[in-house]
Amino acid sequence: MPSRLTLSVFVSARNSLANHTLITYLGRHEEALAADQKCHDQRKMILGENNPDYANSLFNLANDFKNLGQYSKALELDLKCLELRINLFGQKHADIGKSYINIGQDLRNLKRHSEALKYDLDCLKLGRETLEDKDYAQVLFNLAEDYRNLGEVDNALDADRKYLGFQIKSLGETHSDVAKGYQSLGIDLSKKGLVDQALEADLKAAAIWKQTAGEISKDYAKALYKLGTDYQSLNRFDEALTNLNRCFQIRGQLLGQQHVDVGEVLASLGNCYLRTGQQLKAVDTLGQAVKIQESVQSNSKELADTLADLGTVQRQLGEHSKALECDRKVLAIRRETSGESSLEVGSALYNLATDYRNLKDFQQALAEDQKCLGICRAILGEKHEVVANIHYNIGLAYYGIGQIENGADSHFQALQVRKDLLGPTHPETLSLAFELSKTLYYLKQFQKCHNVIADYRAGKEAINQRDLDYGLALGLQGLCQLEVGQAFTAKDLLRQAVQLMKAQNCDPNNQILRLAEYRLLQN
Repeated sequence: MPSRLTLSVFVSARNSLANHTLITYLGRHEEALAADQKCHDQRKMILGENNPDYANSLFNLANDFKNLGQYSKALELDLKCLELRINLFGQKHADIGKSYINIGQDLRNLKRHSEALKYDLDCLKLGRETLEDKDYAQVLFNLAEDYRNLGEVDNALDADRKYLGFQIKSLGETHSDVAKGYQSLGIDLSKKGLVDQALEADLKAAAIWKQTAGEISKDYAKALYKLGTDYQSLNRFDEALTNLNRCFQIRGQLLGQQHVDVGEVLASLGNCYLRTGQQLKAVDTLGQAVKIQESVQSNSKELADTLADLGTVQRQLGEHSKALECDRKVLAIRRETSGESSLEVGSALYNLATDYRNLKDFQQALAEDQKCLGICRAILGEKHEVVANIHYNIGLAYYGIGQIENGADSHFQALQVRKDLLGPTHPETLSLAFELSKTLYYLKQFQKCHNVIADYRAGKEAINQRDLDYGLALGLQGLCQLEVGQAFTAKDLLRQAVQLMKAQNCDPNNQILRLAEYRLLQN
């Protein structure tokens, strides 16, 4: 029979454990840790370390450290618990599955997603006959998150559907855990680009949360947020704003106006205002979001996204110095979170160069554009619309510092990419070819100018568009032929050009028209 002291200490340990559930539920995690530490010490003294209850104490302590954000300490204790449970029970036991699940969560919190996937797969291998129902469901849910974090969306969707099927069969269609499954499915469908299907899943999640948790709840607010972003992706902005504004009201009421989740929904609202041309609302809303995110999410991807949107709307309003300030911050965060050679850094450099160009600091714009080109060309290849745009911007920067020939070379590279990607008749291809031809004529690169115009004319003729710009280009081509010794064909082109320009009511003082008329008189 145990001694009176042993029983007293054992009862004290059990009471400590009972208190744990209540204070954890109330979010008093430091008190929970103190209670669990006391229970742990008492069990160690009574039972020794080679005991299932001692392993449970390690498990509870790990959860306390997890709740306090001390993930490395939680992982250390969970690994120790797993080792002890394997020694006690062998490899195939329900408690081994619980440890695998906990370790996977620790590793996800530490952004060690490949390792988290390994432990969750090990848990799944224990099988339905070993795992408790709630643990089997949990590991399927966790696997979806692991695959999502690793960019394996198809595998994530497969895990989502298995989780949902199991939970619907076990709990029915209207259980809160089913809502959680629909929400996870909606996230992965969105990542797959299947936004209509994501919306369908998210509507189901929202209906269940509204029924089970009530309208004034974190879960329902989260569902409204996801619905808002779905509608946003579908360009259904009225519905997006309705859901996001309702989410903002609920989160503000439950969490206070400075909570990170309030900052999240403000950022999405600001993006909606930006995309619907409501710049003043966008500036105000995004500014509020930035203040919250800077205080609680310093140097985060979310803060960088919001600052990038704020920079965009400030550029639209002509507040280029403010845009520059935002985009400098974005670049610093992107470098830290995504790496120097990432596409995210390339995008930040692109915006920064635009700010410098708007501020007439062409030398700095050129430097940022050239860095941007190196990154984007390495990732996207030469034949990409973004790369074409960067070549074009580099040309503008060269023009700004007076290096016209370098600028024309960059615009010629942009033209070749646009022609390959968009085709010779696309408005952007034709517009750039027309502008470039005038620059090449100014630089006396007559043969190159002639070739660019020949392609331009072919494009305009293919769409039967013989307008004023076509007439001006015809005139330039005739002038180029004169310069390269093709006087006979040049005269015919110049006559056609002058006739067309006048028919299109060209300004009599237009330089190309006047020069064409003058050269005709000379010849």
